[in-house]
Formats: sequence, C-alpha cells, structure tokens
Amino acid sequence: MFEAGGQPISGAGGVIPDPIQQAVLTCPPMRFFSTESTKGIPRLLDLFDKHRIKMSSFMIGRAVDKSPDLAREIVRRGHEAAAHGRTWENSYALDADAERRFHRGRGGKQS
Repeated sequence: MFEAGGQPISGAGGVIPDPIQQAVLTCPPMRFFSTESTKGIPRLLDLFDKHRIKMSSFMIGRAVDKSPDLAREIVRRGHEAAAHGRTWENSYALDADAERRFHRGRGGKQS
C-alpha cells in the first residue's frame, strides 16, 4: 500500500480511526504516513530486492502525485503498480454519479 499523502487529515479509518484536531498535525498518525514514503517503502524495497520478491503496490493517486519518484522507483525495481483509487475514499459506498466523479479524479462526496 502506497498511501502517504493521499490520506485525509482526519477520520481516515484503519490506523487513524479517530478525528484529529486541526492543530495537531504532528501527532503519531500523521508521522506514520510521512514515514511510509520516506523510510518505510524504501526499506521494504531493499528487503524485497534482497530476497528476490516481486509484489503489487496499491497506490493512491494523490500519494503518487506527492511522491512520483517513489512510484517510479517501485516500478523501476520490477514491481507492479496497481490502482488504489485517486483519493482515500470508499468508492463502493457512493451513488453512481459520485462514483463516476471519483474515478475521474474529482472526488465523490467532496465534489
């Protein structure tokens, strides 16, 4: 999963189930995501190389926009880039029109 930069500031679910106050952007959940693209994924890529493992990396479009070099590095090392949506939003919960906007990169509920 390549999600860093694509997550909402608050209420992302998963590792960030609770709302985050706007003034607390340096709290552990935000550090979790900033570490993913700067340290976590590069370390995993080295580990995969060491053990000759190829994987599929599910990437959020906004995360790729913010770290395009990392996305290119994943592919350069022979891994598959897989779509994980443009934004961090569950498209299956959207009505048909909102889902079309979501897949065009214009958001669902947020449009």
